[in-house]
Amino acid sequence: MVQRPLIILVSGTPGSGKTTLAAALSRHMKLLHVPRDEFLGGLTYTQNSEIDRRNVGVPKYYKTLEYLVGQGVSLVTDGTLYKGISEHDVKTMVLPLGRVVNVHCRAQNESQRFYDREVAQHGGVTPELEALMNRLPGLYQDTVDPLDLGCELIEVNTTASYNPTIDIIAERIGHRNGPAGWKAS
Repeated sequence: MVQRPLIILVSGTPGSGKTTLAAALSRHMKLLHVPRDEFLGGLTYTQNSEIDRRNVGVPKYYKTLEYLVGQGVSLVTDGTLYKGISEHDVKTMVLPLGRVVNVHCRAQNESQRFYDREVAQHGGVTPELEALMNRLPGLYQDTVDPLDLGCELIEVNTTASYNPTIDIIAERIGHRNGPAGWKAS
């Protein structure tokens, strides 16, 4: 029996562990992982300059998800979803494509995790990082709580490990890709 494609949206604030959880979940469930930041990085690389993320990058990202899901590919994707903006995007561009589950990450130390990661990636504190860190409190206000997206929601505490665990998250979603491959429901 062929089912609608599964789209797992891993959301949360910057530094909450979205990409790490999405990668682990995609490996566990044997699903394609489409990290939004890497997708946007690929666009920037090709254009050899920064792109207008909101008006150019994000629509292309959703078009890519639409193409993959239209080909019958179930997937995991991650990215920060913003109150007042992302609800419309998800409801109009993602929900019609398949079964959507929002896995929302929370951690007690998100801001510090984000800062430490950025310092490590860039070899120190940059003026851009300092400017971004000044904007983070406003971003957290719009990203810390899961959005009302009209789909299933699983909240995960990512402070020290995953609570609930990857196994339980996959079970709640309806994990069907085991060692023997695709299994009928």
